Amino acid sequence: MRTVSVRFEARPLNTLQLPARRQPRQIQVVEASMRLDAVGSAGFGVSRNRMADAIRQGLVRLNWQPVSSPSKELAPGDRVQWHSRGELEIQAASPTQRGRIRIGLLRR
Repeated sequence: MRTVSVRFEARPLNTLQLPARRQPRQIQVVEASMRLDAVGSAGFGVSRNRMADAIRQGLVRLNWQPVSSPSKELAPGDRVQWHSRGELEIQAASPTQRGRIRIGLLRR
């Protein structure tokens, strides 16, 4: 094994910068249902099958509680967290003229 020289330097706390945070983004989607896998796939931009697999593997939480059923129905005010992917907040849901649901999401 080789050695690497390292040099440390003390810095005042006020000169350090926090990591950049992702700005929240408003998303409008139209879905056939308010199922967790349907809304999550639209909000996170992945296929519905991939979202359902992540839910079954325990990577997704609903309102900070573990959830294992992709068919769980959501309501406005619910929050969906996907481990290392971010969070969705369901802000509004209203029916369309064709019987679907227009959903307003906030992605963090």
